[in-house]
Amino acid sequence: METPFSEPFKKIKIRHFIPYAVLWFVLTIGAEFIVGIFEISSSREEAILKTINGLLLYSLMLVFIVRKLKKNGYSLRTVFFSRDFEKIKIHHLLFILFILIIFSISSFYVSYYPVSLIFPDFATSVVSKSRGLDSFDIKNITTVNIIYMMTICFIAPFVEEIFFRGFLLNRLAQKKNMVFGLITSSLLFGLFHDNVLGMFGFGIVMSVLLLRTKSLHYSILCHMCNNTIPYIIKIGDSFGTDEYESTLTIASLRDYFPIMFIVFIISISLIIRYTYKTVKNFAIPQE
Repeated sequence: METPFSEPFKKIKIRHFIPYAVLWFVLTIGAEFIVGIFEISSSREEAILKTINGLLLYSLMLVFIVRKLKKNGYSLRTVFFSRDFEKIKIHHLLFILFILIIFSISSFYVSYYPVSLIFPDFATSVVSKSRGLDSFDIKNITTVNIIYMMTICFIAPFVEEIFFRGFLLNRLAQKKNMVFGLITSSLLFGLFHDNVLGMFGFGIVMSVLLLRTKSLHYSILCHMCNNTIPYIIKIGDSFGTDEYESTLTIASLRDYFPIMFIVFIISISLIIRYTYKTVKNFAIPQE
């Protein structure tokens, strides 16, 4: 199944990434050993390891894509500058971003409140570290905080869109069909994050945006905005109160669950409608 720019990824096999994944696993063990040598607090050690592991992973993902593209006679420039690039109106982009934000937030509540009723300890652990904001303390900014924030807000969106939408979506669609590629790549993207349901929907919308514009520019921009907004909100709230609560709680999940469930239904309806209007043109063979 041909996609907007599937040609550069035709000969890249998904299994070729396995050695890079193994290398990342080995490097993370080494990083944990090295950091453990120094006598630092457990919270600071956790922040440092999360930052190092994230940078290692995104570096290896990008190296993998760049090397494979180069081997096949392409480059990242080829991927980013498609001849069939289509512009999108700003209000349309803002609407997409709005859908993503409300779906991401509501899906988190819908996903983890039921889980908290069965596995309270697990839910508490996930909720307290939601979106990695626990690693960014506005009251005590450090170099590690800043690097971690830059990784989440800029590096992660750039690399993840190239890997999941540029590579996986196109490769899986080529092997089966567009619906299979869209769902499978988005599911893998969701499993790559804590909020599986929210990020699955996010992956669907970003994939559809790619199909409509035939370029990764807009999906990367939306992804950056989606990751950056929580930090902006946290910084703003921290200056508005003397004692800022940096994490969600199980109690807040319970209190807001009814309204968030309604928001979830509305947002997922919009996502399905937006997806169907675009994907049907790729999923159904044209005469």
